[in-house]
Amino acid sequence: MSKVKIAYEKNAKSLQALRDLLHLVVRQPARFAENTELLKALNSQGGVASLELSFEDDGETKTKERMSVNTLKAHSENVFERGFEGLDALRKGASDAIQTFNARKTSSNKRTKIGLAKRTEELEAQLEHHQKINMVLLQGLSIAISELRTIRQSVKPAVLEKRAKDAVETLLALLSINPPPFDGPSPNPLPMIEEGATETHGKVADMEDYRK
Repeated sequence: MSKVKIAYEKNAKSLQALRDLLHLVVRQPARFAENTELLKALNSQGGVASLELSFEDDGETKTKERMSVNTLKAHSENVFERGFEGLDALRKGASDAIQTFNARKTSSNKRTKIGLAKRTEELEAQLEHHQKINMVLLQGLSIAISELRTIRQSVKPAVLEKRAKDAVETLLALLSINPPPFDGPSPNPLPMIEEGATETHGKVADMEDYRK
């Protein structure tokens, strides 16, 4: 294996670890709220590029290694479907998640009239925010169902490929409206069900991750 390929695979693995870390931070900000190294890194593109960190995710140890900003940007375009733009949006989402958690912990959690009023405002804002997310996702499901019905009636391979491509592009565009991590496909999609199979062994999303 050439040195160029070895370097590419090393950077790609590190970027995938970074992507998984950012998703984890968005889901569980409390877990990382006091990690000063990570907090500082999330403030800038250069920060996450130079970040060196190992963490546990779903029973597996993953490592983000240090790299230059140019390497981060260049390889992101090849590794991720939404390229560097999607990864940077996820970085900002992770930073916001920790900042929101810390602000809530220091203000609205106090059992005072002012603190409870502040907490109520936050919950109302979160509810409205997730209602908007749900609306976008419902639109995506409606489009997917419609396209699947149309594809089922098509017989020409070229037509099938064109309709499938258009449907995927439309769904990705809808998802991109949402904030991270709801702005793109899951990094760990469920496996395809083989014909005749009676069960799958894919990991089902734990909604408790999003409630912490």
